[in-house]
Amino acid sequence: MEYLTFFGFAKKPFDHDVKHDDVLATEQISQWRSRCSFVATHKLVGVLTGDVGAGKSTAVRWAIESLPFPEYRIIFMTAGSGSILETYRKILLSLGIQINGNRAKMHHAIISSLKDINAQKVTPLLVIDEASLLSLEAFKELHTLAQSDCDAKALLSLILVGQDDLIDKLTYPTSRPLASRVGARMHLEPGNEKESANYIGHHLRLAGVRPDLFEETAVTATHQASGGTFRLINNIARGALITAAAQKRQVVTADDVRTAATELFLHQ
Repeated sequence: MEYLTFFGFAKKPFDHDVKHDDVLATEQISQWRSRCSFVATHKLVGVLTGDVGAGKSTAVRWAIESLPFPEYRIIFMTAGSGSILETYRKILLSLGIQINGNRAKMHHAIISSLKDINAQKVTPLLVIDEASLLSLEAFKELHTLAQSDCDAKALLSLILVGQDDLIDKLTYPTSRPLASRVGARMHLEPGNEKESANYIGHHLRLAGVRPDLFEETAVTATHQASGGTFRLINNIARGALITAAAQKRQVVTADDVRTAATELFLHQ
């Protein structure tokens, strides 16, 4: 039986694509928003780390969308192979610039574009997701985008997002110039059981059903199976809803959660 119809959902629950106003403002992501605002305002570097599924992308998007527009120009890219050439190409693509050339030519084009944006009294904010994939060469050169030649005035704000090894790469001697510009850093920890319960209830309400659709023991089981990681909560909760609907139960039980969890690759 289709679980959405069975439980009377108004929309798909536990969806990763949540509107800004519907994001659950946990203490952690609220703290990150403050740090992000500080970094953006002062044209510094901010670093956000967290395990897979910890909510880094949601936290960054929510913080950025909270900034006062049109004071900022968001330049977003996801790191790939990590080479500086690929990094420059992706930055240029985000800037809407198509250029073929060597590293020096691409670097010059980026700097020129950043200066043009600043001339309009707008702050460029470069966000690099999966930044831990960047090569050490990229970390070595990224700081050159932060300021113009022979000028101490910063050209942009920079947010680096990634897993724990992002910090390791920033501690290398060749990364020191970039690391010296870090004005704020934060690591997203998994939620505790209360936060997991709040998260489940919040997303059930967003989807148009009562927040107690999960029995208390089912909430506990979801937290235990997920370790408080939001992405895993989403996957387990959806699976538990499908299991409960198949059994025509009006509430989700701990057994439904455990059944759903057996079908996922979970952290141990």
